[in-house]
Amino acid sequence: MKLTAYFYRGLTEFEAILGKITYFAGMNFQGKSSIVAALGALLTGETLPVWIKKKDAKELVNDTSGTSRIELSGENGTMVIRYPDCKSESTGTPVKSSPVAAGLISPADMSSQEKALYFSKLLKTDPTEDQLKKAVSEAKLPPKSFAQLWKNIQVQGWDAACKNAENKRSENKGAWENVTGDNYGSIKAASWRPSGWTAELENKNSDDYANKLKALREELNSAVAFTAVSENEIARLKGFVELEPDNRQIASDFKTEINEYQDKRAVLIAKEPKVIEARDIPCPHCGKPLAVRDGKITTGGKITLAEAKASQKAHEAYLAELQAINDKIGNLYNGLATADAEYKKMQEAKIELKKAESGAGKKTRDASVIQAEIASLENEQLMIETVKKASDIQAKIATGEIIIQALKPEGLRKECLAAGLNKFNEMSKRNCEAAGWLPVVLDENLEISYGSRNYRLLSESEKFRVKIVLQYVSATLDNSMMVVIDGADILDAKGRLGLLNIAMRYDALQTVICMTAKPQEIEIMETKLKPHGIDVYHVENGKIKNTEGVPV
Repeated sequence: MKLTAYFYRGLTEFEAILGKITYFAGMNFQGKSSIVAALGALLTGETLPVWIKKKDAKELVNDTSGTSRIELSGENGTMVIRYPDCKSESTGTPVKSSPVAAGLISPADMSSQEKALYFSKLLKTDPTEDQLKKAVSEAKLPPKSFAQLWKNIQVQGWDAACKNAENKRSENKGAWENVTGDNYGSIKAASWRPSGWTAELENKNSDDYANKLKALREELNSAVAFTAVSENEIARLKGFVELEPDNRQIASDFKTEINEYQDKRAVLIAKEPKVIEARDIPCPHCGKPLAVRDGKITTGGKITLAEAKASQKAHEAYLAELQAINDKIGNLYNGLATADAEYKKMQEAKIELKKAESGAGKKTRDASVIQAEIASLENEQLMIETVKKASDIQAKIATGEIIIQALKPEGLRKECLAAGLNKFNEMSKRNCEAAGWLPVVLDENLEISYGSRNYRLLSESEKFRVKIVLQYVSATLDNSMMVVIDGADILDAKGRLGLLNIAMRYDALQTVICMTAKPQEIEIMETKLKPHGIDVYHVENGKIKNTEGVPV
């Protein structure tokens, strides 16, 4: 495999053949870091380092022509990148490596969340559907709800699904507070009961009150209606009884008038006019007219027809006046009879009024008593419904909590990761044993240790050893084809020998090592390493020099 770089960063006209293990050594500022950067870009396809923007890519070119090119070619393919346009092109199947294997990043420098995500993908330990189902079994999700949860994970990813579950939990906590009027707390919510709650309400439900309240409301309506009728009746009776004095006066007036008209009738009858008939007849003796007056035959004047008619008219007037008096007396007697009948009714009303005012015959309970009973039952029903709502919401929160704990990076994914960690740590162990180093261990919290010491407490050379071990294990698991290591001079001779022992363990994995070394040290390295098939290149002024120090 051949690495070529023209005017790229610290490299001018650089060409080197890469074997199974290749060393690039030289003094500072001679281009070794540029070799690492070029390999990082070619192996990962990331044309620009994260710290530079595309508009500043010209800074990677060190030639007045304004262009540069790096290339990695092998038996199966070639990768070329040109600058400053950052265009890449490949043929065949070029050599590829992950950013970790290429030395661009290290899991040791990642945050807890980044490590969880990285190792989950590396070890392919994302939980399966069956594993998730088992993890949330306590939530007792309906099949449809679980299917939707799994779909969300597949579409959005575990972290987004977890965030959604956390947002839903917050919504439910707010709903619980709205229902209860209290601040949410998991311990409080588990046994929350409203003020006034009694033990006897524990085994009741809202439906138990429906029939009772219905009957009481019907009773209340009847009581209210009865009370309204009673009050109206009392008012009517009182008004009726209060008319008794007037009634007696009216009866008295009727009697007085009757007596008056009876007297008038007696006087009238005594003065009844007689009816005179015009029946003059001649005397059989003398021929003079005779008349009949008061039943007697009289003489001395003839009774005229006018006189007869006048007496008849006077009698008729008499009869009419007599009839009017009789009619008046009859009407007065009728009025008296009516007044007496009303008086009798008033006496009966007095008895009814006394009963009504004393409540005799009352058939319903007092409306206020019924209303108080209804209010009490409604309050109990409301408390039971509130407790039910709060309990239902708390159940949702508890279910959501189970789901959240399963979805969190340190949840089910971490559990599944533990199985992968065994494999990872076993591979790490074999590398450390080959190098003669202390074991590098990744624990269940994704904390890295060297021996028994946490990574953060290590010296720089110890941290370097850890990163090398992580590189090789990661490269094996992610199918990288090359490991690139920079700054190996931080290791002493024994440490570098350990590094070579690790590199030699991997037949299908190439290794490129860069380190700072003086020319005489490089000569010693060539002498010792070349017999073992390890290539050593002296880098100076951005080029490769031969053993005599002449640029190749």
